[in-house]
Amino acid sequence: MRRLYSLLVVLLLALAAPAVALAHDAPESNQSKWVMADWMMDTFFIFGGLAFVAFLAAWKAGHFHDLDRVGGLPLTSFV
Repeated sequence: MRRLYSLLVVLLLALAAPAVALAHDAPESNQSKWVMADWMMDTFFIFGGLAFVAFLAAWKAGHFHDLDRVGGLPLTSFV
């Protein structure tokens, strides 16, 4: 059984090694220049949209009710 596990580990490492070698190779074309910008913009809109939905859900749940009364609470809680 131990021999089977050793063989499995060696096989997985042999399959993963080419992927590691090719991971840093990026195609050099006009379209590849925009891949990072597209990825960053998509991530910004996805996380920004999720944060906005969470904000709306918290607002509708009443978590921002009467903030002027408890506005100084975070500042005085450490004293």
